[in-house]
Amino acid sequence: MLKKIVLATVLTTALAAPAFAGHCPADAKAIDHALTILNVADDVRAQVIALKEEAMALHNSGTHANAEDLLSEAMRMLLNAVS
Repeated sequence: MLKKIVLATVLTTALAAPAFAGHCPADAKAIDHALTILNVADDVRAQVIALKEEAMALHNSGTHANAEDLLSEAMRMLLNAVS
């Protein structure tokens, strides 16, 4: 019984990983779009772009959790810049 639970957990995780990985490009695209329509300071724009690029490098290397963290930070910076 324990083997079945462990196998189910491993299979579920393996099958779900690509779904989470697909979130990064969508967030990066949203950031790019926001940068085209929002008027933010040049230093904030540069920081947001740097975070997005670093996040996508992490995404491409398979480090999706860290990539999502950086993309979230970039989005928060944009929100704070226009508030």
